[in-house]
Amino acid sequence: AQKFARVVMGTNNVDVSSNLKPELVEPLGEMLGYQGSTNSIWDLKGAKSILVVSSNITEEHNVVAIPLKEAVRNGSPLVVVDSRETELTQLATKWLRPKPGTDPAVIGAILRVIMEESLDDHEFLNKRVENLDHWKNSLWEFDLVRVEKLTGVSQEDIREAARLVASNTPLAILYALETIESNSRTSCVKALVSLSLVTGSLGNESGGLFPLYSGTNGQGS
Repeated sequence: AQKFARVVMGTNNVDVSSNLKPELVEPLGEMLGYQGSTNSIWDLKGAKSILVVSSNITEEHNVVAIPLKEAVRNGSPLVVVDSRETELTQLATKWLRPKPGTDPAVIGAILRVIMEESLDDHEFLNKRVENLDHWKNSLWEFDLVRVEKLTGVSQEDIREAARLVASNTPLAILYALETIESNSRTSCVKALVSLSLVTGSLGNESGGLFPLYSGTNGQGS
């Protein structure tokens, strides 16, 4: 594509459609230093648990679905947060079905449960994470009673999902945020980065974060 642009079109500038949703990756650059997936999609085969947020992967990113399904067949629990019923919700160990647009509150509540029940990776957090105390204080707004009323997801389902992803690490997080308004996507991605950190899943071959662009080859571009 670059050679065609230079030789035929006479320009050095190339862009891709993934920039239509910059909020999927900008928080990754801000918090981790790199605006892109932390791992190759084939690393998903070794994930010990998988969280999929607002992503119809089998239809929109069917190549990614191959290693994901292999991990599930090998016993890795799959948690899906999506207001829609998709193929993955039928395969899920736990399907959380929030009211449309309230997915970020569910992620915040999962984080609160992990910290309350001391399911976090203490060593990873103490060695590698900054501003931890300030972040812990921010979790108070995710009172489970309030989140249940807001999202329609029961407190027990939230607790079960939190225990699944925190007790089976490394955790792989895949998200497209297809049902979430653009003004809520940034906060949701930041919460997902935090979830990857508290479970100690970053820097691991089979864990980490997988933003799913609208174009299937967006990461490669």
